[in-house]
Amino acid sequence: MKHRNPYKLSRDYDRLKHLLDNRYIVVCFADYRFKRRGKKEVPNRDICKVWKDEFGIYDVCARGISYCSYNPASKEMSPTFNEMMEFANIEFIDVQEQLEITN
Repeated sequence: MKHRNPYKLSRDYDRLKHLLDNRYIVVCFADYRFKRRGKKEVPNRDICKVWKDEFGIYDVCARGISYCSYNPASKEMSPTFNEMMEFANIEFIDVQEQLEITN
């Protein structure tokens, strides 16, 4: 049985980063697999929060598990924020869609 998702999910990672840079904590979904069969296994989805900490590190986490972390200050970090979110298949609920955010 295929379940339907009533939430409007977004992969607009520029929008997500903008929200995080403005100190919002955002609800998102991240994939995880039990058997580590790669793309063959249909992933489960975990409900997570994504936020930017006081050191400027972006983190997607749930129950102490970090699904994706991005540190823009890292000299060894070659993927961009968007690439990291895409690689982890992050989708977020953009409930603040109508909110005017000013810097």
